[in-house]
Amino acid sequence: MWFPPETVVRVFLALAGCAAALFAPWPFAVACMVLLSLRFAAWEVPLIGLLMDLLWLPETHFMIPYCTVFGIAVVWLASPLRRQLLL
Repeated sequence: MWFPPETVVRVFLALAGCAAALFAPWPFAVACMVLLSLRFAAWEVPLIGLLMDLLWLPETHFMIPYCTVFGIAVVWLASPLRRQLLL
């Protein structure tokens, strides 16, 4: 059973983003998040951001989940660009 190339790219970028959040420096995960959000309305992007926050954010009383907020913002801000360029 063959999957469409678009699905394969989306799954590959999502898995690469999760692997980068676990094993690579943070710019690699951010690059995967941006690439995913530029091409797809990806719900995976905030999840990768949440994974990064859970792994790398220090446990203090006042925590701002920067990567999760960045993931939500980049998907939201890339929406008009996707609509304009990819239709």
